[in-house]
Amino acid sequence: MVSLLSSRLVSRFGSRVVAYGAAIQAVGVAAVIAATLWTWPDLTILNLAPRMALIGVGNAMTMTTLFRVVLSGVPGDRAGVGSGALATTQQTALALGVATLGTLFADLNATPRTAFTVVLAAMLLVATAIAVFGRRLP
Repeated sequence: MVSLLSSRLVSRFGSRVVAYGAAIQAVGVAAVIAATLWTWPDLTILNLAPRMALIGVGNAMTMTTLFRVVLSGVPGDRAGVGSGALATTQQTALALGVATLGTLFADLNATPRTAFTVVLAAMLLVATAIAVFGRRLP
């Protein structure tokens, strides 16, 4: 639903929506970390659902706007190439992210709580970096 509202958000706030979305996502990840640390091993879907929804809102704001900003710089006659390159980059990043974070989780040789928290902290760093550097988008 939030991704459907992104064009209205962009018309009001411009490309800063990418940074705002990443910041919202970072807050959601930090909230999941806090819930994990405070409620483990009794972490339930009721603990996670509102925090994960926050991550989803931030992700929807970031991704749809980022696609729009990147593709707006592609000439019309090259739109297919630009869209294909961007979709391929996204799919590659998703696969590498899952592989990297999954490997980190498996190789930590720690309790599930600690491993989950470390992986979330890595995600928090990435979201924070996007929030900071996303402000430089045209």
